[in-house]
Amino acid sequence: MDEFFDPMKNAWSDFIEHGIIGPDVRKEVTDSWRLCRSMGVNPMGGAGLVLDDGALRKRLKDNDTLISIAHPIMEQIYKQVKGSGFVIVLVDKDGYLIDRMGDGEVMAESRKINFVEGALWTEGAVGTNAIGLALRLDLPIQLIGAEHYCVTHHIGTCSAAPIHD
Repeated sequence: MDEFFDPMKNAWSDFIEHGIIGPDVRKEVTDSWRLCRSMGVNPMGGAGLVLDDGALRKRLKDNDTLISIAHPIMEQIYKQVKGSGFVIVLVDKDGYLIDRMGDGEVMAESRKINFVEGALWTEGAVGTNAIGLALRLDLPIQLIGAEHYCVTHHIGTCSAAPIHD
């Protein structure tokens, strides 16, 4: 047996190539893959759209209270995971990244797919991802590897939870 066999990668390929979803794919992922396909998301893409400087400044100003409360908590979490390849992000109610921190190498790699402040990370923008699902479902969620709709995100594990009030 191939040591690199990944059932989820095979399930993703079956869906992308043939529109078939096997029984082992979670309902949340199945529904999201179908939604992404219906919205015309390119499964070979996955780079988020980024606001221009003026729009980003406005969005940061509009979320100043959230950022000022969340940033110190993010710093405490980062102290616990520093050096382990994590990026911690804060996203606004519309799915735009408004704060992030992480190890230098991972932060640099994440720029390649526009995982930066001002980037939109909804399902319609970048396919199935934890941020987009948490926002749409209003539930905490974690995605691993090929559960993501876009192949460029298959290298990661992502967790997200909505913040209320």
